[in-house]
Amino acid sequence: MVPLGKQRELLIETSEREAVLSVADTAKCIMRSFIHVGTGVALNGGSAHAQRLPPRARLRFAVEGTAPGITSLRFEEQSPLHVTTTQLISVKPPRIVRFRFVFLSDPVHASVRDKIETRILMNHVSLIFGQQANLILQEAAAPLDVFIPRDLGNPIRTSNDALLHLIEFESRAAFQGVDFVVFGVWDVESKRGTTGTLGLGTLFPARNRLYAFIEVSRSGFAVQAHVLAHEIGHVLGLAHVAKRPGLMFPTIDVLSNRLFAGDIEVVNPPSDGLLP
Repeated sequence: MVPLGKQRELLIETSEREAVLSVADTAKCIMRSFIHVGTGVALNGGSAHAQRLPPRARLRFAVEGTAPGITSLRFEEQSPLHVTTTQLISVKPPRIVRFRFVFLSDPVHASVRDKIETRILMNHVSLIFGQQANLILQEAAAPLDVFIPRDLGNPIRTSNDALLHLIEFESRAAFQGVDFVVFGVWDVESKRGTTGTLGLGTLFPARNRLYAFIEVSRSGFAVQAHVLAHEIGHVLGLAHVAKRPGLMFPTIDVLSNRLFAGDIEVVNPPSDGLLP
């Protein structure tokens, strides 16, 4: 992903032969500032739609997004076989998504507000989506405390539709003018018998309300940030990925915050609605 109107640095290395690097759609992006890694010598300090690369070179260069959309970089080795490879480039305008924190309490369970610093946590989570997808998470208002007039249980079971209806009703003010709500709670699980749950996000929401639950009492900052980003990923439409560790991997065995190309196109979709 390359942010619209901004630059992203890439590295490229050539073999024993010269090569040509070119942009497939010159309206979408342009290459700039080819620099030899190690020596700092400029191969091309200006801009280019196509650049001839010397053999046995390792170069750093920038790609600047000039128009929203999808294009690719084409690398063609100057050999009898004409070996070519391509790399997809997605130029993304900023997408702003507004949220609000809500801290729940009930007659039995106190608020967990004092166990989490929402601004520091969301600054970290925002970097995950901002740097990879140019998606800006914007807090719409200060965190809200909501008292629910019945025992929500320990853990709160989100498979209980009546319970979710009550939480949504008592928190209805928090949903005004936002895209989603984050509920800070003491413990949560999807249904009776599940274990190890640290958060939940609505992937297929009912009643057109999007929200995530984050349990804040039993994990450190790094895990909290990863889990919250993961659950926000669900809120934004992402499903689990099973093959490679990434943000949407279903366990916290590896705390990878990587968004794959398909994830980026979902959370910050193309303006024409067509995925590559």
